[in-house]
Amino acid sequence: MFNKKKKKKEIDLLNGPILPKIISYSLVIMATNLMQLLFNTADMVIVGKFAGNECLGAVGATTALVSLFLSLFTGFAVGVSVITTHTIGAGDIKGFKQTITTAFSLSILLGALLSILGFIFAEFALVLMDTPSDLLPLATLYLRIYFLCMLPQLFFLYMASVLRSLGNTKTPMYMLMVAGVVNVVLNIFFVVVCKMNVDGVALATVISQYVSAGLLLWHMMKTDAVYKLEKIEFKFYKDKLSKIVAIGIPNAVHGVVISISNVFIQSALNTFSSIAVTGSSAAANIETYVYHIQSSFHQAGLTFVGQNYGAGKFDRIKKTQRCCYFLVISLGLTFGILAYAFGEPLLSIYINNGPDYQATVNYGLERMLCICVPYFLCGIIEVQTGLLCGLGKSVSPSIITVFGFCAVRLIWIATVFEKFHSLTVLYACYPVSWLISMVLLYLVYLRAKRQLFPKYYKQIKVREKSPEAA
Repeated sequence: MFNKKKKKKEIDLLNGPILPKIISYSLVIMATNLMQLLFNTADMVIVGKFAGNECLGAVGATTALVSLFLSLFTGFAVGVSVITTHTIGAGDIKGFKQTITTAFSLSILLGALLSILGFIFAEFALVLMDTPSDLLPLATLYLRIYFLCMLPQLFFLYMASVLRSLGNTKTPMYMLMVAGVVNVVLNIFFVVVCKMNVDGVALATVISQYVSAGLLLWHMMKTDAVYKLEKIEFKFYKDKLSKIVAIGIPNAVHGVVISISNVFIQSALNTFSSIAVTGSSAAANIETYVYHIQSSFHQAGLTFVGQNYGAGKFDRIKKTQRCCYFLVISLGLTFGILAYAFGEPLLSIYINNGPDYQATVNYGLERMLCICVPYFLCGIIEVQTGLLCGLGKSVSPSIITVFGFCAVRLIWIATVFEKFHSLTVLYACYPVSWLISMVLLYLVYLRAKRQLFPKYYKQIKVREKSPEAA
């Protein structure tokens, strides 16, 4: 077997009860995501309270664009996860080691490329998005500094995928915890003490990203676990690279399409006032908490399905599907409704008191009603894409995403929003696109199971017909 003796931090995904293990696995990822968000929230709160609402709006205006650039290459992390889980399930230690080396090299190459592209095209892209002129200089400054952390960010993302594919979710969490504390301390120092604004927040983020990447690299070189980096080697194994790219490109398209649609939505939002942009930015930050609570089940579904698919344990895949659906719907509904119910006090954390305070809060609440409450639909989609990716199916989710997320939203903006020009109508494109995509993805998953598990279903039919079964 691949790893007969599991490390204490690794969860055995191939044996034993599934629901408690999914909960245990997901809770650590959830805690990691929420911890990162808390540190990001500290960024927003510090810049909003000490540098002003204009700086808060400038940082918020870059969110969709940052997501777009990151989505170009973070999709390959899914490819890394899928290949590593399959090699683990199949007991292929040599293939696992080659995947790590290839992923390491790919993260360095793409991280450097993304930093260069982001720095060069930051202002041009913000202008294309119709960023309000009073926010443009600060947004450009923030974005150019922020993109300097793409290399460590991609390295950490790809290597953390390797650890998580083994069931080790705690080590990446510890690294991010240290980096997050560094980020908050530097934010306070740069913005409060040194009187910097968006440049201080961006610089703190860059330094903290290098801290987390450095810690993870040190750990992987010193550990005695199977994912140990024997040496820093820049090398690509052709078969592993081709598999990562084959899965990664559709997932990159998936992320880019969502980000492009969000860029168009942000552009439509920018046709309203600066305080609408600020209120929406604060609400969007709160939404990310609900999103990341749900997205942990995407990673859980991918990892559990990937390992069990590699091991040929198809009955556990079906149980994983049911468990993930139950958990994501329950938590998505609960936290989505709670976020809106406590929307005003939550928004007041971000928004500075002033003459436009109540109007800005109202803009934020309008967004939260339309997006936070039905956010569980997006959570279901996250689970569906995770299950399909775990089976090595990444093309179908991407095609559906292009239609459901991008085409539907762009058509909505060009028709319904154009006729009824209001923020509520604009935000309504989110739940509409989620509902359509959810139905289509479920049909694709049913078809994929029939294609990939023919022997499994045949065995069930044989057992049902056998005298012993009777």
